[in-house]
Amino acid sequence: MSKIKTAFTLPTNEQDARARMALLTAAMDRARPLAEQLEKLMAAKDEYRTALAEAEHINANLDAIKLADWERRVDEFKIDSVKPTEHGDSHLLRGFQVIGTHKGTPFAQSLYNGDRAMYAALAKVEHMIPAHIRAWHADANESLLKAYRFKQLGYVAA
Repeated sequence: MSKIKTAFTLPTNEQDARARMALLTAAMDRARPLAEQLEKLMAAKDEYRTALAEAEHINANLDAIKLADWERRVDEFKIDSVKPTEHGDSHLLRGFQVIGTHKGTPFAQSLYNGDRAMYAALAKVEHMIPAHIRAWHADANESLLKAYRFKQLGYVAA
């Protein structure tokens, strides 16, 4: 871009001055829309850079955001007890109900419903997980997921 000129040669008579003013007015009329568009583009450039920086910041912290969201979902569950619903037989595993509150509302759900947030909340109180299910894996959450898979395969009487 060129610098703005600030030293001008003045016309020597009125006719030359009016002719020069007409040329300058035409030049300003041609340049005005472009200058306005340039201002909008400059503002858009700043807005773009701000949005890009914020998107990069969110992306860099996305794992922490997901983890915090997951922990909130798990903390919404308060497990009071796990009670048997079926005794099973020689071919089927016993069914269980998980009793507690979710977001303050009482619930009673099958242990085999596949709700990973409920499983994570139940894994925090390992002593409530039925012993035979808990014995399936060293990780409490994995043993609950294994119980869910067994239910899907038809091995559970619930």
